[in-house]
Amino acid sequence: ISLEGFAVLQPIADWTQHMQGTKYPTLPLVLPTVYGLIENMAPTSPLTLSFQGQASYELEPEEMHGGVLVARTAMHDDWVLRWITNLAPEVKRTYAIATMLHPCFKAYDFIEGFDLIQESDKAWALRELRTEWSTVWKPKEPAAAAPAADGAPALAADAPGPSAEPPKKHRKVSLCGLLGGRIKKEASPAAPAAVRDELDQYLEEPVETDLDVDVLAWWKAKESKWPALAKMVKQYFAAPASSAGVERVFSAAGKMHGDLQKSAKDSTLEHSLFAAFNTD
Repeated sequence: ISLEGFAVLQPIADWTQHMQGTKYPTLPLVLPTVYGLIENMAPTSPLTLSFQGQASYELEPEEMHGGVLVARTAMHDDWVLRWITNLAPEVKRTYAIATMLHPCFKAYDFIEGFDLIQESDKAWALRELRTEWSTVWKPKEPAAAAPAADGAPALAADAPGPSAEPPKKHRKVSLCGLLGGRIKKEASPAAPAAVRDELDQYLEEPVETDLDVDVLAWWKAKESKWPALAKMVKQYFAAPASSAGVERVFSAAGKMHGDLQKSAKDSTLEHSLFAAFNTD
């Protein structure tokens, strides 16, 4: 019974540890990994037992200890309630957009065959991604100058004429190791638009097949090609899926600023924390 209980809890522990990472984006990994865990915890799913130095063995539900099966089923129901039934729409939207910006998951194929998620979620995620891109991040096209009444080409609105006053300055306004073989290696369907913007070009590229790809390096290489989309990616990838990393920084700051270091300058504490969390 202890071996079966360990096999039930080990994937959750691995997932928790992975979501606490601070050197790679975690937000785009939430939905693919959570859905995979829920599916593996289903009452009808086998339980994988791993033995050191030996091949793993799959235990069918009818072969499992009754208490372990009941506990796993209760955990499955709790995760379904937390991550599917009661997940706030705005939170799910944020997760979905971040997931679509990951080159391994942009096809959204991890929901295929998952009975608890409708197939229409794929179209919904793509629609939300396009809406966020077009309303917030997509560069605005410059307005074309209207022709003059006499047929002569008109000057641009902000271009001074020979005797015009200098233009006024305007204020700037700014604003997978847990998945296994669930991801299909195919590209997302192309958008029907005649002119391809940065998002269209990104979606048309083949899906990245290496689940262990360094996604930050991947986007760094694409930044010169899709600069506006890369800014959107930075905004979403910068948000952590877990607050554990932030809590560790506060804990370390408390230890570094103890009774014997009360006179240390703020800059000293800042540099010490930076060195502690950015040194391998």
